[in-house]
Amino acid sequence: MLLILTQVELDKPIKVVVQISEVGDGKVAAPGQLGRRTVELRPGQRRENIWVHTVDDKVHDGETRLRAVMLPGSDYRLSTSGYREAEITVIDDDLPVVSIEAGPNIAEGGTARFNLRASPTPITPL
Repeated sequence: MLLILTQVELDKPIKVVVQISEVGDGKVAAPGQLGRRTVELRPGQRRENIWVHTVDDKVHDGETRLRAVMLPGSDYRLSTSGYREAEITVIDDDLPVVSIEAGPNIAEGGTARFNLRASPTPITPL
């Protein structure tokens, strides 16, 4: 998700603090995946990937973004010209199931009525 880069060669390990959050309507992060994380960069290491596990929420709720923001620390400074945060979009692939049911019986010449139902309720018009 977030690639932490250092522009200098490290002579000792440093711990970088990152805040992981969700942005949007969905709840896609697996339990324990949100909040503050500490990532250690070791000497000779110039970058680190952060992995966030997601779950299928089975709800058609729109796309959710996962955001990672590096927080200031005592062992490092944040770049003033580089990136300090990153976002990725988790695409909601939960499609509503549509069903149709008959309305009441009618006499010839009347108006027939059918009911359409979508489950879960769509977030945008079908």
